[in-house]
Amino acid sequence: MFKPFLAHYGPGEFVGSGSGATDPGVLADSCASWSDLQGRIFRGGIYRVHHHADVPRYTAFAREAFPAFAQRITCFAASWLGNQFALDSGRLKNGKPQVLLLEPGTGQALEIPADIAEFHNDVLVTMAEAALAAGFFASWLGHGGQAPDEHQCVGYDTPLYLGGKDTVDNLSLNDFEVYWAIGAQLLANVRGLPVGTRVGRVSIASPPPAT
Repeated sequence: MFKPFLAHYGPGEFVGSGSGATDPGVLADSCASWSDLQGRIFRGGIYRVHHHADVPRYTAFAREAFPAFAQRITCFAASWLGNQFALDSGRLKNGKPQVLLLEPGTGQALEIPADIAEFHNDVLVTMAEAALAAGFFASWLGHGGQAPDEHQCVGYDTPLYLGGKDTVDNLSLNDFEVYWAIGAQLLANVRGLPVGTRVGRVSIASPPPAT
């Protein structure tokens, strides 16, 4: 089912078993071949698929950061930039949940009109720049940045909604879970506040949606 994706990205590197409870099942229900990808990291860390045992924990972080989607999402993968991709049961096409992109660094939740197979075989193959910020990743590496491992991400030091710049100078290597935990706290504090509101030493530049 994932032949176009695997032909483009290669087999990836299996990074070992996860820890915690087992996959809640929606991933297996959505895609019979899911085990072909889970637990693998691709192209030097630009994209990785969660191990099934880690899905509940990583989904919990996303639900805290984006409470409006808490009852609808199951996260299945992440990009090098710390963004997570989730199946959104609130958006169905032909009975299949569509993909949602969750960005802790911008506070945005972006709808991707594709199911999990279409996302891998089409979106990630033909639109890697939009989905994974592939050029930004190359720039990060070109400036001496380290590729993240399965427990890391490259996150914004100052989130964009707090006036941070979308540049390599505003990036650093982070623990993935810590980045999401801090992001959830920041988003909870600023969501719904008007532009210009002071939060610590910075002002809100472009607040995330209130919902």
